[in-house]
Amino acid sequence: MIIFYDKKVIDLGCGEGRDSIFLKKNNANVIGVDISPCALTKARESSKAQNLDIDFIETNVLFLNAFKDEYFDTAINMGCLHMIVDAKERKKHICNVYRILKRGGVFIVDHCQKNWGKGFFSLPPHLYSKDKMVVGNKIKRVVRTKDGQKLMDLEVIPYLEKQKDELVEEICSFGFKKEYILDTDTQAFGNSTLAIFKKD
Repeated sequence: MIIFYDKKVIDLGCGEGRDSIFLKKNNANVIGVDISPCALTKARESSKAQNLDIDFIETNVLFLNAFKDEYFDTAINMGCLHMIVDAKERKKHICNVYRILKRGGVFIVDHCQKNWGKGFFSLPPHLYSKDKMVVGNKIKRVVRTKDGQKLMDLEVIPYLEKQKDELVEEICSFGFKKEYILDTDTQAFGNSTLAIFKKD
């Protein structure tokens, strides 16, 4: 079991702050980072509305230059790592996560697997197909809005699929040790690998 109470946690690719807010409610000292100013504006609004004091920082998760070596107890990357498709950039990101984690620190990753669309879509299967999941194509998604739901065309952006063994091998090659791994299939993340690694 991972304890977040009074721990220093970085939420990598925090988006609109869902996980950062959850962590703060569980008494973590959390910092959320993302490259999108629009997402961070939403994150700040959401945390403020809940009277939560969370630092949200606009930065590229590849570099993490603003953070000292061995500063964080835990780093989470929930659906951001698979958006880094270049091998050199993935190496840079994982090495920097290793650098900013304390000895014994934990790295939690959720990464899409091959055929990740299974379970991911909020539309019936007849409205989409895997062959449409090509970068640049548009797919239909049901998106929640303040007024309910809306059907939208969203462009497929570059992403990288990895089977769990490939993911474990990649992350462990930079010094992490595998602690726990689980196949997941949820509407939020689809067919993905949830993995926990530790820095010795």
